[in-house]
Amino acid sequence: MAENLHVRPLGWVARLADTLMIPLMYLASGTIKESPQQTHLWNNTKLSSEEIRHLSRETMAHCSGDPTAVSRYICGIPVFHIPILGGWRMYVVLEPVEHDQEWHVGWTAEDTQGVSRVAIRGPVRTLIGPGDASFFGVTVEGEQVPIRHVATGYIWKHGPYARLPLL
Repeated sequence: MAENLHVRPLGWVARLADTLMIPLMYLASGTIKESPQQTHLWNNTKLSSEEIRHLSRETMAHCSGDPTAVSRYICGIPVFHIPILGGWRMYVVLEPVEHDQEWHVGWTAEDTQGVSRVAIRGPVRTLIGPGDASFFGVTVEGEQVPIRHVATGYIWKHGPYARLPLL
């Protein structure tokens, strides 16, 4: 049995900062036809190998990377979340299997592992970089939920998933 992975909920200051960032995030994405990125430093928690060691790989969504994606950082600037500066544009759509409550999406890749503190309900988009990544779901109570990879899309293509939250 896997141990619970508790995700600290967002406080009112973080939620206010997220709201104030919306216009900037629309600008950074280069489109108003898609939901803007909600990934900010205060919205993510980095995880240690020990914290994710207990997660079941069988219930994760394993996704291939985008070989055309740029590095995460260029000259120390996190361009991967800024499409107008050449950042990552490919995303994967993930959804929990048989779970209709709020949940958090987490990830593990070669160079990083973490979990979003933004609680969501239903499917979500998350950017994918040059390397393969595995994504997991965690309930607000900290229990792992099975998730699946539903689709792949690209920012600026305005596909059927463009209005889903982008974390």
